[in-house]
Amino acid sequence: MPVQVPKNQRISSSSGASGTTAEKATYDIDLLYRTAYASNIATTGAWNLVYFQATDGSIKLARWYGNWSITTIVPAGKALYHTPLASTQWGPQDTFRLYYLSPDFLLREWAWDTANGADHKYDGDLNASNVKVAPYSKLSVISFKGPELRVYYQSTDNKIQEQTYNPTNGWQKGATLPGTPLAGTNLAFVNRNDYNADAPSIRGYFQTSTGGLAEQVWEVGGWGIGDFAVASAPFLTPITATVSNLQNFPKIFVYWLDVQNLVIQQTNWHGWSGAAAVDTVSVVDGFISATSFARDTDNVDVRVYGTGILNILAEKIFRGGVWETTIGTVPVGTEVTLDVVGA
Repeated sequence: MPVQVPKNQRISSSSGASGTTAEKATYDIDLLYRTAYASNIATTGAWNLVYFQATDGSIKLARWYGNWSITTIVPAGKALYHTPLASTQWGPQDTFRLYYLSPDFLLREWAWDTANGADHKYDGDLNASNVKVAPYSKLSVISFKGPELRVYYQSTDNKIQEQTYNPTNGWQKGATLPGTPLAGTNLAFVNRNDYNADAPSIRGYFQTSTGGLAEQVWEVGGWGIGDFAVASAPFLTPITATVSNLQNFPKIFVYWLDVQNLVIQQTNWHGWSGAAAVDTVSVVDGFISATSFARDTDNVDVRVYGTGILNILAEKIFRGGVWETTIGTVPVGTEVTLDVVGA
């Protein structure tokens, strides 16, 4: 007996107009359903990193460098089941940090240093701080010169809180951000400035307690609320953002899901564009993650990762100024092929 899946949720669109023609779909047993994702891409586009949680609770890294390889980086039992994830990279693409939650809702850091041919993976210094977050908190992170780090989470008073790091002072509690976020809102923060700039230019996207989407802004001088505003969005909609330079000016890409679980895009490059769906293929209402790089002065490529129907790590690719019609998939473990039907 085939599984029923709406036609607009299938990776393939080869069914007949009636939706009754059987087609094949993949169910990935090892991918935790509605897992969080975090992702990074090389500034040249040569490789991609996608972090996700497996069904056993471990956190895995999918790395593309000509083909996909899968590595377990946080063993089962160390991370909260359905933990949020946030990642960043710096240096000449050789230093990486991943943030997640422990089962008792403490901020945790996984570090990977590869400079000069090293392959050093270890628990980061943040772990010693035992920062407690709200049980429903999501995570985001930015990095800049130093390296300096800013991790964002939701505290038990529902405020968005910042944890800061610099090499001199280590990890410290940072600012409490403005706004009235929805409890459990997704968080998506980006740094508009080049990594080597002395100070960041931070933008953060979140859902408000009234259901809209809003922007937090940091420039030298402090925090404020920005111009980005979406009047209403689905409750606890997934949100992600990425930024890359286009013609030497930062272009921000913000993504969230609409009521049909289509990925909606809105961009800022000398002003905000209108919102529009990137394609007609829905993803699972869970988490999405975006990353980007400047292919050349006039083109930015984007990757958006999420869970596709039935349960597969799906990759939507924006390349050469258009969204590719074929949805990519990342094999992460044991797969079962099922027949699917449905209008």
